[in-house]
Amino acid sequence: TPLSPLSNAVAISQGAMQSFYIMSTTSSLRYTNGVAEGDIHPSSIPGELTFFEGKGISGTFGSQYSPRVWNGIISYGLTAAESQTSSPSISPTNAPSTSPTETPTTSPTDHPTMSPTDHPTVLPTMFPTREPSGSPSNTPSS
Repeated sequence: TPLSPLSNAVAISQGAMQSFYIMSTTSSLRYTNGVAEGDIHPSSIPGELTFFEGKGISGTFGSQYSPRVWNGIISYGLTAAESQTSSPSISPTNAPSTSPTETPTTSPTDHPTMSPTDHPTVLPTMFPTREPSGSPSNTPSS
């Protein structure tokens, strides 16, 4: 069933779903009976395009026939993925990290320091306490 190309490209983000209603007033659309509406069709391209079996409708929103597989060609292109976060920072930093990690930590500290030093400790204690002493002394322990 030849159709005219869309006048504007439809951008679909990775992982998003997009449905199309294709209607012809001059001829019937070609289809194949499917297995189950919502099933992923074998013509899908893993990691790029997932094509689901759907339904056919006679006329303008008339009788419904399911499952149906549209027999057509889907022309599409991939673009470079943009780096996005689910929620933006309230106050972003002026400079990015000099050595970012691939993934965020899975075990952040419960009590981050309020005033970090410029240099880490040379030899950390072997048995740190979980809570500071209620009455600290001025003399370091040996």
